[in-house]
Amino acid sequence: MKVSDYILIAAGVAGAAGAYLTYQNYSDFAGDPFGDEPKARYNDKTPLVPVFKAKEKRNETLTEALTEKQDDLATLNTEIASLNEEIEVLRTENSQLSKDKLDVDEDLKRYDRQIARNEAKLDEMNRYLQKFGDPEQIKAKVERLRDDLASTRASLAAAKDELASNIARNEQLQKSIGGHRETIEMAQTGRMRPSFRSTISEVYGRWGFVVIQGGVDQGVNANATLDVIRGGQRIGQVVVTTVEPSVSVCSLVEGSMVGGVQIMPGDQVKPAPKPADQEPSAGVTALLDA
Repeated sequence: MKVSDYILIAAGVAGAAGAYLTYQNYSDFAGDPFGDEPKARYNDKTPLVPVFKAKEKRNETLTEALTEKQDDLATLNTEIASLNEEIEVLRTENSQLSKDKLDVDEDLKRYDRQIARNEAKLDEMNRYLQKFGDPEQIKAKVERLRDDLASTRASLAAAKDELASNIARNEQLQKSIGGHRETIEMAQTGRMRPSFRSTISEVYGRWGFVVIQGGVDQGVNANATLDVIRGGQRIGQVVVTTVEPSVSVCSLVEGSMVGGVQIMPGDQVKPAPKPADQEPSAGVTALLDA
């Protein structure tokens, strides 16, 4: 049924109830208009007060019934309005569903086209594979090639590591050779490392030689000239003549000693500088005066 049909039914019920109440009110106070007795005789035979109260009570009952029907009608109208709102919502949803259906149809068409393209590619790949034999054999061959490649890479990595190790060892050997070469050159030319420092442990002035701490193990070379230092000043020079593992024998350099000064145990020795770098003997006079 339509909404308008519900409204017409409710209006008919309300109209019928109103007509019925009008009829009852008239018959209570004017007599039965459809009866055989006129109004006066009807009123004479019927007590007015009890009849009035009974009719009044009946009127109240009917009024309550009418009110209830009106409430039902209002409730019905509210439900009708709610149904109308739901109908609008359903219409909106139906419109959206129709739109979604169109989108789904488009997606299905697009998927169908994609499936067709993929099937064409698959057929092309199958024809390509048929030219080269069984795919399983090709796969096995590829796996073997991958294994060979991995083995080759591992061998190459090991070779690189070995090469790096050899290069490092060669560099170390070159450094060692360079150090030995420098040591040999110093030994051949009677030079020593500038950082060498030692002390005189024994003095044999009568025979013109002294003994110093340090020998081959400390890098002392024969024919090396050493300055003798006391109080920070050079007082003479000695030349290494004999080198032992831990001590060396040195001869006094004639004419190098400062007049009046004699070498004593405890004096310091260090490599003499080159002639161009020879330190001046300034301060020796002050040492003699002391």
